[in-house]
Amino acid sequence: MRGAGHPDYLGESIYLWNPSLKQIEYLYIEDQGGFSRGPVATDKDALVFPPTSFIENGQSQTYRSRWQRAGENAYDVVTEFKSKDGWVPGFKMHMEKAAGK
Repeated sequence: MRGAGHPDYLGESIYLWNPSLKQIEYLYIEDQGGFSRGPVATDKDALVFPPTSFIENGQSQTYRSRWQRAGENAYDVVTEFKSKDGWVPGFKMHMEKAAGK
């Protein structure tokens, strides 16, 4: 992810099937050493990432995301962060499958 005032964040998500719980789960690992993991649920045309914690350098930040289908090859992503006052906007992005992929 790119943003002002910090180097680009680079990470990788691994998705897996948990046969015991019969659900899809993910593990996200960032190049700066942070990580998060949790379940992935579905809701109509969306992937729902329930609240989980991103952990880095001994600190934790709770967040949640929703990936809403936006046509055949794209998703609109909304991520929110938990603050002491409740959920606050984090970021929005549009992800689209590259042509030929």
